[in-house]
Amino acid sequence: MSVNYTFASTPFGEAMVAATDKGVCALFFADTREEALADLAKLLPEATPREESTDTIRLALRVLEGGDPEKVPLDLRGTPFQKEVWRALTEIPRGTTTDYGAIAEKVGRPRACRAVGSAVGANPVSVIVPCHRVVRKDGALGGFRWGVDRKKALLKHELKS
Repeated sequence: MSVNYTFASTPFGEAMVAATDKGVCALFFADTREEALADLAKLLPEATPREESTDTIRLALRVLEGGDPEKVPLDLRGTPFQKEVWRALTEIPRGTTTDYGAIAEKVGRPRACRAVGSAVGANPVSVIVPCHRVVRKDGALGGFRWGVDRKKALLKHELKS
């Protein structure tokens, strides 16, 4: 299996978007390109990566500029529970936030807040699957795989657009 990827400069730092023939499988913010490529290799160890942009990758990059994430085909790799949590994340309206407990309720596992937090943290497709919109119950931002400052910038950007 092959996976295409490209790096792009965004308002939130450099990002790497990767896609299979089925859809986008990764949107990582890259502190270093090597780190992003290592994360991609962990996500898809059987894939042969090829640096090449595709229509699907370009569509995903437009989401970072306010494009419609629903138009982006996805190829998500995860457990059934993770995929259920990620699906719930896509239902959080732009410009709003929710908390881990609300997501746990939404997926029918009200006592699984920690498991939800782990699934949110494992999301391989940042922004398109908007894990940055999940905060702590007290409203604090909580963590973010690519840094709390980036999470804050993403939320602020969504409020403006």
